[in-house]
Amino acid sequence: MKILFIVLTYLLTTHAYTQDDPSTPYNDVQYNLLKKGKKYFIAYQKAYLKNEGEMPKINLTEADLQGYDFRTLNLDGADFSSAILSGAIFGVVDVNKQTNFISRKEIMDDPNLIKPASLKNANFEGADIGEFEGSITSFCHADCSGANFNSSDLTGCKFIYTNLQGADLSECSLVGSNLRGANLENANLADADIEKCIFERTVIRGANVEGLNWEDAEKTDCIK
Repeated sequence: MKILFIVLTYLLTTHAYTQDDPSTPYNDVQYNLLKKGKKYFIAYQKAYLKNEGEMPKINLTEADLQGYDFRTLNLDGADFSSAILSGAIFGVVDVNKQTNFISRKEIMDDPNLIKPASLKNANFEGADIGEFEGSITSFCHADCSGANFNSSDLTGCKFIYTNLQGADLSECSLVGSNLRGANLENANLADADIEKCIFERTVIRGANVEGLNWEDAEKTDCIK
């Protein structure tokens, strides 16, 4: 990793890794490094920070990253708008989470755990995140407006103060998920499983809530 960091530092200094192809909606340098391997992307971020004094702005707009494992990566503020992310892994994979999602803190504190990606203030507007499953992920403060989560397993996921306006969450498992302060205006929640899901000061104005069993959820001061 040290040699890789030195090489990328040199390339950044000579601007070989800062030239983005304007013909692609995403940053092709960042996209190609991700495809090459996470260690290359992490080294790129460190080298960029050393040379520029700040982390690079991550632009993956419309990128096809189906099934990609983003765990361990710092993706704060990343732009995934209209990206294809079906089957991608961002968080903690726990095969038993359907029954022990309440012990989420114990799972997250496991020292042997592969740490989840950091997605603070990330933009998933219009992204296709269908087939998302087996991953406890924090989408807190992210923009997921218009995103497609249809039929995804979002058990234990955190959507605190997340913008889910117009998002498709139909037929999803939201078991044990936290939607406190989230904006679900005009979102589609039809037939979602909301057992032990937290709706606290959640905006549900105009949302499709057909087939929801509110008796199984924790619903407090929601905005209709």
